[in-house]
Amino acid sequence: MLTLHTYAALPMNTDLSRFDRVRALIWRQDHLLLLDQRKLPFQTEWLELRDVDSVFDAIVELKVRGAPAIGIAAAYAVVLAQRAGEDIEQAIAKLRRSRPTAVNLFWALDRMARAVDLEAEAIAIEREDLAANYAMAAAGAQLLAQGGGVLTICN
Repeated sequence: MLTLHTYAALPMNTDLSRFDRVRALIWRQDHLLLLDQRKLPFQTEWLELRDVDSVFDAIVELKVRGAPAIGIAAAYAVVLAQRAGEDIEQAIAKLRRSRPTAVNLFWALDRMARAVDLEAEAIAIEREDLAANYAMAAAGAQLLAQGGGVLTICN
């Protein structure tokens, strides 16, 4: 079994998804599955987001929460815009208006604006966040008593 202590030592190309219990979003090549966080903890409802407008609405309506998750969702929205033949600059401008105080949103959109391969960049943004989460978990696990735990909120 993989423990928290070994997460940080895994190569970046390791598929860590098999160790996850819950993800806020899942990329499915032609759409984004988003866990509607407004329904938690009593319901688990996944939304299929297939365009920039649906991701924009999800961010505005707080269906996706947590700065990293917002940035990742926006990055995938840019990919959806490209696939739909939309103007990428306009899509990015719209997404910037969805949550004016979300630092990760602007950071992710800036990266997407500079990217050549948008899907690869969105995947990289998601994987980097996941790796950071595992690294934090590994560092924090050393401070917990045996059998202890931590509940995280907002991604």
